[in-house]
Amino acid sequence: MIAPPLLQLTSISKSFDAVAALRDVSFDLQAGEVHALVGENGAGKSTLVKIISGAEIPDAGAIEIAGQSVTSSSPQLSRELGVAVIYQQPALFPDLSVAENIALRSERSRALGFVGWPNRRRVARRLLDDAGCDAHVDALAGSLSMPQQQLVEIAAALGANARILILDEPTASLSNREVENLFGLIDRLRSRGVGMIYISHRLEELQRVADRVTVLRDGRHVETGAMTDMTRERLIRLMVGREINAVYPVRTPTIGKVAIEIRNLSCAASGVRDVSVAVHAGEIVGLAGLVGSGRSELARTLFGLTPATSGQILLSGLAVQIKRAIRCDRPWCRVCSRRSPPARRHFRDERRREFHACDTSRNFHGRIDQSPPRARRECRLQQAARYQGGLVRQSRVHAIRRKSAKGRARTLACDKAHGPDS
Repeated sequence: MIAPPLLQLTSISKSFDAVAALRDVSFDLQAGEVHALVGENGAGKSTLVKIISGAEIPDAGAIEIAGQSVTSSSPQLSRELGVAVIYQQPALFPDLSVAENIALRSERSRALGFVGWPNRRRVARRLLDDAGCDAHVDALAGSLSMPQQQLVEIAAALGANARILILDEPTASLSNREVENLFGLIDRLRSRGVGMIYISHRLEELQRVADRVTVLRDGRHVETGAMTDMTRERLIRLMVGREINAVYPVRTPTIGKVAIEIRNLSCAASGVRDVSVAVHAGEIVGLAGLVGSGRSELARTLFGLTPATSGQILLSGLAVQIKRAIRCDRPWCRVCSRRSPPARRHFRDERRREFHACDTSRNFHGRIDQSPPRARRECRLQQAARYQGGLVRQSRVHAIRRKSAKGRARTLACDKAHGPDS
């Protein structure tokens, strides 16, 4: 007799206003299986994960977890049913210890609210050893490296008896050795019957770790098949819907004069030290490095969110001092970011100035809005939620276009503009 799947999604659909994020998508996960989920940015992977984890409720379709029909999903119910999500950016409390972070997921409150610290540390140590993590149980989570934080999250999921583990871009910030250690842990969890959904843009990893793969495109299910029957070229073709002759075609852009130059830039607050780089007009310069290497911190320093303490910033050959974010509008420099909360707060204010749709007194067509203040406020909150929630991948593309065209931006810094979610 064939055992029922750990997870069964049938004809799932989800829309946000007029945008259909998922349309009639079916997906299943067996015990002891690693099922890869791939697709371009905007294909609907993140929306599907949010539905599985209970963060979103589907408009149509059926969900079954371990044979139990789920009609009113919520994050708490999903956790109780054994669902755990490990995101690319670990969701640990940085000022709590490792043992405390693990206890938040798995420990039940005791009588009179007393904490059994010896038992808490003992359980945390066992779970960390099980996950292959050598972090000390009393170390602050914020002091750990990114791979260690990831393993702490997996240990916490194991302590909560997770049967369905969703790994969202787990190797994005890992070295080759750390990737192999993670794959070894996945193999051990597979042998225990844990079902795992593996999301990654690194298609070469899927042959090593995945048993099956499902491809999404434009919110629709394209194909599900055994990983042994898939090649990298076929996966790319299914993801984009056409033949790709060159994944990275050679281009010959026209390079102009230096648009922005950084000379020995340092910022004590963000940890940027002695950075020098020059970017010409018409040129795209990529900043590569692991999470925590300082890429985002450099963008924030350029934008004035964490002002530089030494060095020079030259725009079109003119030295400027950017002491605060609003100053960055004058030399027409823009930063598009999705992770930094202070940056998002600034963009909320900036959108009120730049976009009529977010203005306090104008409607979508730019005319004066005579609606009651409360109605206008609710409209703005809904617009901000749609914009910041990343519900539609194209919103970031539009943001880049508007910031560069409408704001006459000469320099555009994009910090993870594509994002890990879709």
